[in-house]
Amino acid sequence: MGLKYDPKARMPLPPNRHRLLLVAILLVAGWFCLEPAEAGVVVIRNRTAAKVDFVIAQTEAEARRYTLQPNQLVPIPAEDRILIAFDAGAAPRRYSLRANSIHYFLTRENKLDLNRFPLPSVTPRQEPPKPSETKETLEPLHTIPVMLLVDDNEPALRRIWEKRLRERMTAASAIFERHCRVRFEVVAVGTWTSDDRLFDFGKSLREFELIVKPAPARVAIGFTSQYRIPRGLTHLGGTRGPLHSHILIREWAQHISPAERLEVLVHELGHFLGAVHSIEDDSVMRPKIGDHRSNARAFQIGFDPLNTLVMYLVGEQLRSGRFYGFGRLQPERKAPVRSAYAQLSKFMPGDESVKNFTLLLDRPYTVHNHSIRQSGSLIAATQKVLRAVTESAQRNHQPTGPEDAAETPRQLSGDRLTEYYVRQAAAAADELPSDLAARAFLLGLGIAIDHSSLLRYNPVTASFYRQVESNQQRRERLRVLGEPTMRGRRDLTPHFAMSCALTVLLGPQAAEAAGVAKELTDARRPSGFSFVDLSADVAGVVFAIHVRDEKIPLASLAHSFAVDDYLPDINGLPEGISWDDFFENFTSAQDDRFHRQKTVLRQRVLALPGYRRL
Repeated sequence: MGLKYDPKARMPLPPNRHRLLLVAILLVAGWFCLEPAEAGVVVIRNRTAAKVDFVIAQTEAEARRYTLQPNQLVPIPAEDRILIAFDAGAAPRRYSLRANSIHYFLTRENKLDLNRFPLPSVTPRQEPPKPSETKETLEPLHTIPVMLLVDDNEPALRRIWEKRLRERMTAASAIFERHCRVRFEVVAVGTWTSDDRLFDFGKSLREFELIVKPAPARVAIGFTSQYRIPRGLTHLGGTRGPLHSHILIREWAQHISPAERLEVLVHELGHFLGAVHSIEDDSVMRPKIGDHRSNARAFQIGFDPLNTLVMYLVGEQLRSGRFYGFGRLQPERKAPVRSAYAQLSKFMPGDESVKNFTLLLDRPYTVHNHSIRQSGSLIAATQKVLRAVTESAQRNHQPTGPEDAAETPRQLSGDRLTEYYVRQAAAAADELPSDLAARAFLLGLGIAIDHSSLLRYNPVTASFYRQVESNQQRRERLRVLGEPTMRGRRDLTPHFAMSCALTVLLGPQAAEAAGVAKELTDARRPSGFSFVDLSADVAGVVFAIHVRDEKIPLASLAHSFAVDDYLPDINGLPEGISWDDFFENFTSAQDDRFHRQKTVLRQRVLALPGYRRL
């Protein structure tokens, strides 16, 4: 039996419940004025072996009755204080409970009683001043939009895996609705291609983050089937912290039951809402799930009281509509969350989740260091390629030789200028050691003909870019670079160039995903989503793969690179697509319809002369 709660139940209670009626009358008669404050919660758990009936009153006008089965808990909204009354035998009991507290029903001297769970007093940190606000108006239930994805190793047909995952998400959402008034709604479903060479879970999560963009959802949940059963302990799922945009879950093991799969999903969504590991072995937040406990018929997947308190307060902040990050919870909510973490750290002093979440709570702006690091030899090789292009640009900017001299062309521009730069970069790279040549060419070219600053200031790529080229060197390069175009358009050159560099730095899938993400951002701007730009992104990735794998020799590029050989005709490709139109046609970048459009672009690239000659 589940928790029974009748929100419409008001005093008085039915006449056959004499003892509870007496309790309720005493409760209302003894009601005292409570000053309303910010919305909080009281978590009550039944630690007895029998069900417990009790009454909660928030105001003189209304009281509500609850029934808790053994070991169940319930979060009860509280404005400063609430009154609770219950039958304790000869004398009913009545207590005043402060908001943001935890209490247990227990049996003391054969009589039912209520015990407060002590939370440690934590010295509050200095919070930044906040503008004065009126009393919050909370939505009844906060909805978090979710995108569900499977990778290319999922063996089932879409109609089967989509039904399976939607049902699992519905069951998980019901658990959170009971614990913290937050629900998860599936707004998009899709697929992504995972790298079968990755076996480290952290690297797989990072790949998923780079490839998949959650829009229009708040969080993308990926279910990967590429793994085989490893020996010993392994990650069944993971995310980086509260309200992070990506969750990755392993879906491969056939011996894991539906109940255990649900528990893994609820565990990771708990982390999403601030829950950390718990020592209680019946909590879904115990560190080692997948232990078959959830297969027992009597087992109920749910949270321990401390994590329920945390998630409820995070949910209240979400319901307020004023949420600016986990580290910027309102002080009156942050204090009890920090106190709950302090208590959990006493129980589990070595647990990383408690430690990390506490740090995130006290850090208003979280910066993850995912910067790309490359060897000094590759940096030096890239600098040589970049220098060759810059020197070529200087000669083109101020030619000094005869007009027909190949090494000193007369003011090239447009596509011809791009071709000149690529040939010079390839010639310089062809003189490098074979283990560096292709990568240095792609990186050097990607920096050299890109007039934008997107990757130079991106946290992932900034360190590498600035090691290769100083600010002064960049200013000098841009001064003489001219107007290199592709298919007659200046804006396509950086798309092609950046995709070349990102394919080396992050891999082809992440490079293509970065291009898609850029277009999704543009869809919310006047420029709109452009399949022309995306065509240049895809072309750059395909070109980089073939160069990296030495299918296209650098010597050949140095002799005869032509734009038309590697970037398809852009006529007829749609541009200026608004976000509403994109959503109507594709729903998300992980939709099968959008995948088909990208496949068409890739096929157009591979049909070009540069690849047909292979």
